[in-house]
Amino acid sequence: MIAHGHRSRIEIFRKDRRCESTERWLADRWRDIYLGCREDLAEEIRRGEIRYYRFFYRAPQGEFELEIDADRCELLDAESTVECLADHILGLVKSRDPGVKFRIRAYEGVNKGAIAAG
Repeated sequence: MIAHGHRSRIEIFRKDRRCESTERWLADRWRDIYLGCREDLAEEIRRGEIRYYRFFYRAPQGEFELEIDADRCELLDAESTVECLADHILGLVKSRDPGVKFRIRAYEGVNKGAIAAG
């Protein structure tokens, strides 16, 4: 769904130890941004020097649309489910630190969450 918000706890383990510096890096990267699915990206618009993304999504509840400054977005190759986010975060941290074993724990509510490792 477009423009609904969650604040979920994410734990990042580097070599089986909690890595607060990497958690901080991710929190800073994602502060005040929209995580948008590439599949829902309808178009990129340029007005002067500013790029905007227009997202569009159709669901049983109706049609949803959002236009937002592209600099305030991170595009995802999958939906923003907790399972897909854990995998996405794993890819981000592995690209920063290749060859290191990471485990990502992403929480969403009571008894719901996901783990990605590699």
